[in-house]
Amino acid sequence: MSDAVKTAVPQTPPAPQPAPPRPASVRRVGTLTLGVALIIVGLSLCAYMIWPSFNIILVMKFVPVLLVILGLELLYYNAKYKAERVRYDFMSTFLCAIIFLGAFGCVFAAKYAELGWGADGAERRMSTEWEQNLTEALTGNDEVASLYANAYYQDKWQLTRAGAIPDTLEGAQKNDLAVRGHVNVTLTGTYESKAEFLAACDKLRSVIASCGVEEPDISFSTVPASETNPVSYFVSTGGAFEYSRPMTELSEDSVGEEVWQPETEPVPEAGTDPTAAAEYAEG
Repeated sequence: MSDAVKTAVPQTPPAPQPAPPRPASVRRVGTLTLGVALIIVGLSLCAYMIWPSFNIILVMKFVPVLLVILGLELLYYNAKYKAERVRYDFMSTFLCAIIFLGAFGCVFAAKYAELGWGADGAERRMSTEWEQNLTEALTGNDEVASLYANAYYQDKWQLTRAGAIPDTLEGAQKNDLAVRGHVNVTLTGTYESKAEFLAACDKLRSVIASCGVEEPDISFSTVPASETNPVSYFVSTGGAFEYSRPMTELSEDSVGEEVWQPETEPVPEAGTDPTAAAEYAEG
């Protein structure tokens, strides 16, 4: 055969290339916590605007529960999606913190202003009421020259559970709110000794303590020392311990005194003007 016989060589197909590995999906942790935070903040603010007596401060105390929710969310995703990567959703966590700090921070500031300014007015009205009660109870007592009373709430944060701030002693008592007070009492009498002064104060203390404020702090004093009242006494009492015993059992060292001293003109020193010395001697 003159012509060469050409035989076709079978072509083998190329081997298939392996598919590139799929990147592992990423599960973000924190989205659920952000959603819960938005729900809590929204519901709390709505409740506070509808019911002013709603104790939103109590809700703020449960803010750490969000950390528990975040931890549970992390454990759940790690257990369910072991083959996938789990990472924190820092943006959701950051927004959650901003929302809580902003929303509750504004409420905290508003509540603080309400408790400060609102309580000041209520305390002034309670002080006036208490002073009137004291004046009526001590009417006819010749030993009392004057008195000044000041009533105040012992802890202003306790007012958060009362809704509207009570401005009467009866209203505070109904809401189980602790009210403290201080009274300044000036006595007209002259007393021969500290023991006699303490006995007079003890009689007045029992009357003062029954006028609306339990166990108030009381400052007793006599009129300033003078020629007609040579010695002035003053003493303060207050607290459960001192109210557990009569004032006559107090130590006399706890009573202060001021002794009147007549004013004397200075004696001219030697070497001064003889005319001035003569005028001083004459009168």
